Amino acid sequence: MEDLRRQVLQGTPGGKTISRKAKARFAQLSSRGSSRAGSRANSRPVSRQGSDDGSADTDNEDDEEDEAEYDASDSLGLLSDLTVSVYRKTKKQLALISEKLAAGDMLDDDELDAEESDEYQIEILKGNMKNIIYNKGKDTDIRVARLRYYITTLLFRRALAHDIIIEHQSALINAFLKRVKLNRDEQESLRALHGKFHLQIFPQTLSLTVISAPHPEIYELAAKRLQSCAANMPSHQVKAATIHCLSTCTFFGGAGEEEISTIMEFLLSIIQSDGNAIGAADDADIVTAALEEWAFLATCRDDIEVDSDEAIDAFLEQLDSSDTQVQIAAGENIALAVELSFSEVEAGEDGSKALRASDGRKRIQRYQPFGKMYLVEQKVSELASISSKWVSKKDRRTLHKNFTDILNAVENPTQGPRYSNAVDDETGRVYGSRLTLQMGGDNRIQVDSWEKLQKLKALRRILAGAFLEHYKENEALSETVA
Repeated sequence: MEDLRRQVLQGTPGGKTISRKAKARFAQLSSRGSSRAGSRANSRPVSRQGSDDGSADTDNEDDEEDEAEYDASDSLGLLSDLTVSVYRKTKKQLALISEKLAAGDMLDDDELDAEESDEYQIEILKGNMKNIIYNKGKDTDIRVARLRYYITTLLFRRALAHDIIIEHQSALINAFLKRVKLNRDEQESLRALHGKFHLQIFPQTLSLTVISAPHPEIYELAAKRLQSCAANMPSHQVKAATIHCLSTCTFFGGAGEEEISTIMEFLLSIIQSDGNAIGAADDADIVTAALEEWAFLATCRDDIEVDSDEAIDAFLEQLDSSDTQVQIAAGENIALAVELSFSEVEAGEDGSKALRASDGRKRIQRYQPFGKMYLVEQKVSELASISSKWVSKKDRRTLHKNFTDILNAVENPTQGPRYSNAVDDETGRVYGSRLTLQMGGDNRIQVDSWEKLQKLKALRRILAGAFLEHYKENEALSETVA
């Protein structure tokens, strides 16, 4: 970790410029790196408690006066086919499992549900990684079984797998990229990119590998190949998954300011062309993926002033989309872009024109994010009160709720999502930001900015129900949302 910190703070061998946000994140990681050994010893299976809603937007719709909660464990129900426990086993049983994995045989359910010590699990994981890297076995089901085991270990026992991933990281990434490119089986290609087999959510195995063990050389290794996959793969599902994966490799893989800007331009071209830029004309999932990942990468930039006007113009156009999810993603990106035009008042700076943010700090606008903000306000206001009969009742309700929040962000850029101006009768204070991240028990994180919300959404796309487990053990994740 010290080597990683030195590379980030002093610059990479290629002379990249690393953003201040990235420097701060890796500096904090290095100061906490010594805790990894202890976290491994104390790692334990995550609670399997699920919930009814896997969406990132989980505030209480029935009663707007109740505090909104962003439940970090609510996707566990979608992982029912992946929550495979791998724990205690006798040496004889372990030997049988190892032999089966080496031979490329499928494991029985009782073997997948077995429990053994960390040392035994490490040996199984090493053998499984070797089989993945060398792609042993011609049967698709066998290869999928290995991915299933690997995914489960990274999701719920990340501390156990970290050092092994670091040792074989380049080979693993090459193996995953090669298997996607070969496209011998579309479902396997999706599984090589996805972190689970429920195809409506987009955490990727490659993304999971990267976030479990960030390294500054991942971007150089993967970025161009992922862009090529996104442009050339025939499956639109694989294209969308690749877009998400590309963003993760950029964010956690050592990309500098110029590289991040380049990927954001690529994503913007997809948005501007309605997917035509990568051969996916008018595909809502593709456009939504590009919108979501543009926002995620924008959160790690020091300044998006040069990109802001063109980007908001593209987002404004997407507000006319016939797909609700595209409209919401575009609206949230506008809220983020406007928020990022503000920054904290520096020591000795005149703060007379500053606005107080949800976190109590004063922020001042550094630039005008878009030349025609009145058009943005007009369109967002229309969507916040849309009553067209051509839009379903469910979609109207969704648009009303989300765009009322986005409109407030445009009019009051420092207040953050789910901001309430209602006054608490007991304290006499404005409630302020009502969106929180439920971390189990009484522990909560205040989601008081659009930047933090976009980071949480991106991490949840990768980790879903394993978010809490990674937050406890994975410094890269906890520092990203800090």
